[in-house]
Amino acid sequence: MTSTIREVLDGTLSYEDGLDALTVAPAAEVDAALTSALDVAVDRLFQGGWQPAELHRVVARLGDPLQAAVIAEAARRYMAKFRDIDPRWRAQADDLPRASGGGRGRQGGRGRQGGGLSETTRREIAQHGEPDLRPVLRGRDLRVREAVTRAFPRTVRARGSRVDSLEGWESGRAAADEANLG
Repeated sequence: MTSTIREVLDGTLSYEDGLDALTVAPAAEVDAALTSALDVAVDRLFQGGWQPAELHRVVARLGDPLQAAVIAEAARRYMAKFRDIDPRWRAQADDLPRASGGGRGRQGGRGRQGGGLSETTRREIAQHGEPDLRPVLRGRDLRVREAVTRAFPRTVRARGSRVDSLEGWESGRAAADEANLG
């Protein structure tokens, strides 16, 4: 599982293929690999200068309470690795809100129904962030564009604006004229 996660982060395996591989793997192995990947990312962020409260606040603001709780758990695991640690850091980690049930089994049984694993995978990949995700996101962006082009072959793009069809443009223009919008 660790190699699957690393390949997704490196961009050598698509996000969808990685998710497929993790979905069919034994839950205990996936949980362990994702927890390990999260711990590596959190360790790197803390070593890079992030503080526990700061990281938790950002994840809570950009993510959701479950993601913030997972960060709180990871921060506590990080602190447990050290005997002597700045008391302010330990206080920050201790003051983070306690996690209210993390793993797939405690998420209302969502784990193998797609939503829970998908969220967990997305969260873990996001935690590795920075430049590592650019190839993955770029590949996903290209696949989305290809899917949109297949679904809407007559769509025309021009400098960031879109005209889906001449017929649509004309009907929209007629509606604007009728409403006296110029």
